Amino acid sequence: KKPVRLADLVEIIRAPRTKKRKNREQTDTNSANTAFQVRILLAEDSEINRAIFRGMLNEPGITIDEAHTGLEAVAAVEKQNYDIVFMDIQMPEMDGRTATRRIREDPKHKDLPIIALTAHAFAEEQRLSAEAGLDAHMTKPVSRDALYQAIERWVPHARVEIRPDQPDAAHSVSESAPSAPTPQPSQALPSHAAPQSAPTGAESYGGMIDWEVVDERLGGSVDMFVELLGIFLENIDEALEHLARALDNGQADEVVSAAHKLKGSAANLGIEPIRQQSYDMEMMGRDGDLDTVQQAIPDLIDLRQRFEQALVTIRAEQS
Repeated sequence: KKPVRLADLVEIIRAPRTKKRKNREQTDTNSANTAFQVRILLAEDSEINRAIFRGMLNEPGITIDEAHTGLEAVAAVEKQNYDIVFMDIQMPEMDGRTATRRIREDPKHKDLPIIALTAHAFAEEQRLSAEAGLDAHMTKPVSRDALYQAIERWVPHARVEIRPDQPDAAHSVSESAPSAPTPQPSQALPSHAAPQSAPTGAESYGGMIDWEVVDERLGGSVDMFVELLGIFLENIDEALEHLARALDNGQADEVVSAAHKLKGSAANLGIEPIRQQSYDMEMMGRDGDLDTVQQAIPDLIDLRQRFEQALVTIRAEQS
């Protein structure tokens, strides 16, 4: 088969989604001449997940501040008024549920919408979140549409009407403190005729890369996607080191933590083979089956090598 170029593949994936996005934008324009005015706190320890969250909500009027731990989230809410908080459950120093309890101790925050972000869809997880004072439970990976629906449901004033004499209303919210760069659309890729046999989605690059993520979660920014893939490769190495230490010390809870974090990033980037392997290892850890986790390490290393090979190919095609 004729090799499929990166630009060809992205154009194939992007075409139907571009049409869908244009239809959605037209619907929004027809419904009302509105813009967002909302300030969000995102409490999330994963750099990849934070970047994707920003990519999905990248538009004027939406201000996003970041907290990387539960402790930082509590401190941020005390210093700044937020319209809504998206709270990861598993974070270092203080988990999301404990952070939410701390926030709720102040009566002025009793009505602040706090939405749980977690990779678990179990009913027990939802019950624990509700008991901690979280208002809703969103399962990762979260879609762009689900985020906007949550904002509009929990922040009734999030959309404001733009009057003709206030063309810059959407820009009236102050900028957030310096943090991770917001994904920006890449420069236009060269237009090529798509080969008839071109693969789609995760069928490309050894089954490792799902290009639909570029438009679904990063606003079409191929450059940002490739950058995040590089960060994810580092995340795999960190997870392997974490798992090795946990196994040496017989710490099942640390096995669960390492596998869970890797699983979340893999899910957000659409890297299904590593997401599945991480999930399996997390479940082994929860069962306390450390021998089986040890036996699964070579499989994760093999997936890491396959992923790195795919990334090398992508970077070469980009240059």
